[in-house]
Amino acid sequence: MSDKLKSIDEWLTKWLEDLRDRNQLVPDVTEARDRVRWARSAITERPDDAAAVPMLNVDEEAAFTLKQLETVLPLPLTSDFYTARNGLNSIVSSTSAGAVRYVVDVGSSS
Repeated sequence: MSDKLKSIDEWLTKWLEDLRDRNQLVPDVTEARDRVRWARSAITERPDDAAAVPMLNVDEEAAFTLKQLETVLPLPLTSDFYTARNGLNSIVSSTSAGAVRYVVDVGSSS
């Protein structure tokens, strides 16, 4: 087997595995987001007289959490869906065409 074809196979397999792993985190990320939204809502909808209560602890914890979140859960790379789809089809089609030519050459040499 061609080393390059093997490398393409491995690349696509790793990409799919990474996506599957990320998808497993969706329930946890959703729950975390819901808890943060609750906290934001609780603070935003506080009574007017609560404005006198210091929020330093909330701000410090939020800053720490954001810093940790950016490390533990970095945003995935984004790509234009249609560009990726068209590019992927074009790239793999050229590889498939090369394999078809090879098969035809093998058949012709028999």
